[in-house]
Amino acid sequence: MTQETLRKYINGDASDEERLEVLHWAEESEDNRKELMAYRSLCNTLIFNGKLEKRASQNELGKKRRAVIFRRAVKAVGVAAAIAVGVFFGFRHHETDTPIAVETLSAPAGLITESILSDGTKICLNAGSKLEIINYKKNERRVRLYGEAYFDVTRDEMRPFIVETGKIAVRVLGTEFDVNSKGDEHSVVLVRGAVQVDSQTDEETLSYRLVPGQRFSRNPSDGSGNIAHVTTEDYTSWINGYLKFEKLPVGQVILKIQDYYGICIRHDGLPEDAYPITGKLDLRTRVDTALVNLEFLAPVNFEKISDNEYRVTMK
Repeated sequence: MTQETLRKYINGDASDEERLEVLHWAEESEDNRKELMAYRSLCNTLIFNGKLEKRASQNELGKKRRAVIFRRAVKAVGVAAAIAVGVFFGFRHHETDTPIAVETLSAPAGLITESILSDGTKICLNAGSKLEIINYKKNERRVRLYGEAYFDVTRDEMRPFIVETGKIAVRVLGTEFDVNSKGDEHSVVLVRGAVQVDSQTDEETLSYRLVPGQRFSRNPSDGSGNIAHVTTEDYTSWINGYLKFEKLPVGQVILKIQDYYGICIRHDGLPEDAYPITGKLDLRTRVDTALVNLEFLAPVNFEKISDNEYRVTMK
């Protein structure tokens, strides 16, 4: 697999043919998958460390040194190694009053990525998601999320951490939580600590506070919020490479698979609340394997139409 193809895939510039080529290559072996994740994490590091990029472009020695470190990074045996490279690159910047320019992290279809921000905050991006760094300065840490991410925020009482989705804003000092802004869903699941969720309506901003084990979900019709007690693993299991669901209609499970792998599953005629199922689905497999496993859990059959299109029928 060429570095250019990997770069285009990670940046979202790959063609459908190149995207499938990378996905098939990553699924051939665990080493390939780890190399792809290490490369993704290294790219995130280089994005944030703009000063290093500038120095390297001005200094040939810097270029050579970065190339050596890059070769080592892509041979890393996992995400932890890539994160370690991020710290080595000087990922922790000096605090200044000057906001960092908007930068972007992304997770391609079929791949969960991890990154560490300058203050040690860890972010796990779900497949097909994007995160923009808006401000990381002396009095504020602000990001904008498109999709889903799990945050483990380093506590800093002088600098609140704020996640925007366009419909809600989540404000924390230091905690662990999941934010999902895919489609019409704008929700927050709190694992540890405390968060404040501000939901924008047509007339005002409504504020809610969560305690661990609670889930906030926004009503798309009027912007109001609902808070419920939940089993957090049902909403955060994806960070460990699997989906956990309890009495979830098979149609909703199919939507999650479709979203994660970046494929199209035609399910015309399948009732929205049909066949609630309970179980776990491994996301570290090929999509074909995931669909076969789902066939064991529910009375459905999947037919492959093309490389990224399937049809589901009832048994």
